Parts: sequence; C-alpha cells; structure tokens
Amino acid sequence: MSSNIKEKILNIFREQSQIFGIKSVTLDMIAKRCGISKKTLYKYFDGKDQIVTEIFDELLEKLNTRFLEIDRTADESMVKIHHIFDAMFELLGSVSIPLLRDIQNDYPDINKKIDDFREQHRELVRRTIESGIASGSMNGNINSAVAVDMILGAAQAVLYPGYVIKNNLTMQSTIESFKALILDGLALKRRAGGVK
Repeated sequence: MSSNIKEKILNIFREQSQIFGIKSVTLDMIAKRCGISKKTLYKYFDGKDQIVTEIFDELLEKLNTRFLEIDRTADESMVKIHHIFDAMFELLGSVSIPLLRDIQNDYPDINKKIDDFREQHRELVRRTIESGIASGSMNGNINSAVAVDMILGAAQAVLYPGYVIKNNLTMQSTIESFKALILDGLALKRRAGGVK
C-alpha cells in the first residue's frame, strides 16, 4: 500500500508539473489530488525538491536501461543509432516548456545529471560509429572521435532546457531535428549514378 501512495504522489506531481511547471505545483495540491494529508505526503518525501529529483533520476535510469538494451540487442550500427535517438525522444520528448524552464532555473543539480548522463554514454556512441564505419553502413570519411565530440557537443548545446526555451521549441521538435541532422551526416549516401 505504501509504495502505491508513493507512486501516486510521483505520478500526480509529474502530471501537474508538466502542465504548470514545478514552481506552481504545491505539496498541498499534490496531497489533495492524492486524497491524503500533507502530513502523510511528508512520510514519503522531505519536500518538493526530493520529488523532482526522484522523478528525474527515474527518467535517466529508464533511459540508461534502454541504452544498455539497445547496445545488447541492435546489431546494425545505423539501427542502433536510430534506436538511441528514438529512446531519447520517447522519454525526453514529452517534457513540457514550463517543466524545462523550472529545471533550468532552479535545479542545477538535475542539469548536471543530464550532462553527466550524456558523458556516460559517449563510449556507446563511439563504438556504434566505429562499428558502422567498419561495416560500411556509415560514411567512412568520418573520424569517429570527431563525430562523437560533435554529436555530444551539439547535444549539450541544443538538448537542454535553456536552448529549447530560448528558441521557443519543444523538446520533441528539437530531438527530431537533431536526429535528422546527425543521422543524415552518418549515413552512407550514394551519389547519382550509384557511385559512393
């Protein structure tokens, strides 16, 4: 029963912060929507910051699990890269602007976790590109070290709350554009007349 209450608190907080942003969501609001007292809510969480941190830790853990699964199961490099971007889109693409704004402004520790997460998966991206080049499914003129640094540098520049907000985008549209540019650059293209 207690894990159900905790999960309900997290789910309602997720839902409300997606709509209104973190700042506008109060613990009183969450307790009322859960049908519990604020005192009961405090049995599960010390406060709003702990709820936000747990939600983002869970999100990054899900993404990490997906990346590990993709690494184990996808054989072809372009398929693997597609799956990596699809996983990012699925888990991060629906994050709302109010939520992003509050994360950017008030949660530097979460922004740091997002940056650390990107760095942790540098090796997966590098191995995937090198494998694609070796197999001939990716452009052989690409240096894998340069490609990885460009992908991660571009990800750091555009796949973060400040960029999305500043440019009046959604995380979904940003990820889709990023994915299209990166995948087109990596793909082995054939020129007119069938010459590589």
